[in-house]
Amino acid sequence: MTTKQKRFAFHFLFWVFAILYSIVEDYNYYPHWKQNSERNLLNILCFLPVVYLNLYSFIPKLLFTRKYVVYGVVSLLTIAASSFIISRINYLVLTNTFYLDRYGFFILLRDNLQLFVFTTAVKFIKHWYQNDKQIKELKNNNLQSELSLLKSQINPHFLFNTLNSIYYLIGKKPAKGQEAVLKLSELLSHQLYDNKRDKIELQKEVENLKNYISLEEIRYQDSVVLEATYSPSINGEMIAPMLLLPLVENAFKHGHTTAGKCYISLAIGVENGELHFHCKNSIHKKPNETSQKGIGLHSVKRRLTLLYPGKHFFHVATSDEFYSVDLKLKLNEG
Repeated sequence: MTTKQKRFAFHFLFWVFAILYSIVEDYNYYPHWKQNSERNLLNILCFLPVVYLNLYSFIPKLLFTRKYVVYGVVSLLTIAASSFIISRINYLVLTNTFYLDRYGFFILLRDNLQLFVFTTAVKFIKHWYQNDKQIKELKNNNLQSELSLLKSQINPHFLFNTLNSIYYLIGKKPAKGQEAVLKLSELLSHQLYDNKRDKIELQKEVENLKNYISLEEIRYQDSVVLEATYSPSINGEMIAPMLLLPLVENAFKHGHTTAGKCYISLAIGVENGELHFHCKNSIHKKPNETSQKGIGLHSVKRRLTLLYPGKHFFHVATSDEFYSVDLKLKLNEG
């Protein structure tokens, strides 16, 4: 059963229960319970739009955004107006005048208010449960991400090749060698300290990418052709650390080959508080190999789901010659 089907079944059963409850209540207290049941059924059906207007509009837009006074006023006015309309519908459909006098209207108003409050409470309980579950899952995911990052920080293959390249530069091009040592130091510092924060400056994350790319270019030298564009509009935006680096790592790892040059294009920019990231690399598939796979990409997808639910677009495209990743991320709402 899908999520939508489960939600429909829950709502259906809830309203069936509400109708049955009203029938049982009338049966115990009123001699003309059948007539009252018809009246209550009509009331519930007419009040349905108000309940769902509250659940999917008033609560998300007003109550969850802490506009408590506005929510209270709007809710009371809506309940009063709908009760007045329902009293007239009762008279027109069932020729029932009970709700036309003050006492009957008060009973209708009370019943509608109770139903309104009860469904709001159910919504709150569901919202709290989902948030609590998401927080626990996020904490567990952060722990797993931290362990993965620790493994990557002491990756002997990357460090061995980079240090060999730096050793060569120090002998042939001392100035370049010193620059490479500085970039490696900044890269390790970023991984050791900045990753402990929930969010860092986007500019710092981009600088970390540049340091990584510079070191990879030293390693691969002329075998990598890179075109990188960095938007000048990046200014003060915050982002979860280590979201972008695995995507660039993936491009170098799978794009490089001894058979020919690797072509990588990278574009990073911000527009109206939304990050636009594009990375494309050439690929040289092995027999029976259809796509690029890796723990890094899976980790990025999972972290996006948990940290930016409904606030990101992530797309991967593969052809016979190229592999590309596109990411759009609403930074100001994450």
